[in-house]
Amino acid sequence: MRDGSRAAGPLAAFVLGNVPGLKGTARRWVEAMDALDDEPYFKGVSHLWRALKALGTSELGVALTAAVEAMDRLQTDPRASWERVQAASYAARALINRGHYHSALALIEAHAIDADLRGDLGAKIALDTYRPMASLAAGRVAETRANCQWLLDTWLPDRYAPHTFYALRGLVIADLMDGDAASAAARIASSRKAFTKAGGYRFPFSRFDHDLLEARVVMALDRAAPGTWPLERLLSRLEALPNDEARGHAKLLRATLCLEQGKYDEARALLARASAHLERCEVDLEGEAARWLWARLERSDEAAASARMKMQRLGVADPERWMEIIVPGALAAT
Repeated sequence: MRDGSRAAGPLAAFVLGNVPGLKGTARRWVEAMDALDDEPYFKGVSHLWRALKALGTSELGVALTAAVEAMDRLQTDPRASWERVQAASYAARALINRGHYHSALALIEAHAIDADLRGDLGAKIALDTYRPMASLAAGRVAETRANCQWLLDTWLPDRYAPHTFYALRGLVIADLMDGDAASAAARIASSRKAFTKAGGYRFPFSRFDHDLLEARVVMALDRAAPGTWPLERLLSRLEALPNDEARGHAKLLRATLCLEQGKYDEARALLARASAHLERCEVDLEGEAARWLWARLERSDEAAASARMKMQRLGVADPERWMEIIVPGALAAT
């Protein structure tokens, strides 16, 4: 039964949970595990797959709560080390996507120590997949480059696996932080075929992450580079995803374009829509970015300083530098 839950859980929670007409199947499957009171393992694992399903629909607060509950319930089960690692990685993704970088790093490092003690390289890879964004926000660019290269060289180096994209994402953002948007664009262009072949565009997680990353790179370049997609295509794809997270990011980037064009009334309207989307899915970091830009438009130094301080508290060492990553050119345009 345990093996069955491991195999069918991700399918029910993620695939069925995101296919129209089959979402009820995922809910009933998870509820059936909840009903198995005779073994606490299934209580814990139901929270695990509930977290994965919530991540797929960008209900980030729900996902984090469920993942933490899964870790707590499975903590003393000696046969549930795999499930605990999955729960920790889901919690890490929720924290990273919300922009809670301090908390994400603390979680990753705590569980990575446990993985090292158990000699579990797979667990360490699963956790380190989400480390780059938080490390880069903390200003640790050289360290992140080394960590990303280690990920690529150590685990399945001959194939494109899920961690491959996230290591490459870390390298792309490191390029942006070093002011080399051309190299960032070249990484995206050269890896697109492998990403596509591996099914990256077929799943909500990776499609969203890739389109958002590429949109930011194209904006940093101020044009589409050879092998990258036009910005309008990327923003339209984000807006087509049925969740507040993708739509909130898209509206925030559109607001940035309006700021650069001097269309301040349109920018205000888009910032308000972005803030509403981001608030609903509890994306706090970009929510503060939207408030910072709004404050600059309103010439409110106090509100701008507040947003900047909150970004620092979330784990951003240099908020101005990080704004150039998430909304390229926006501060200069205000």
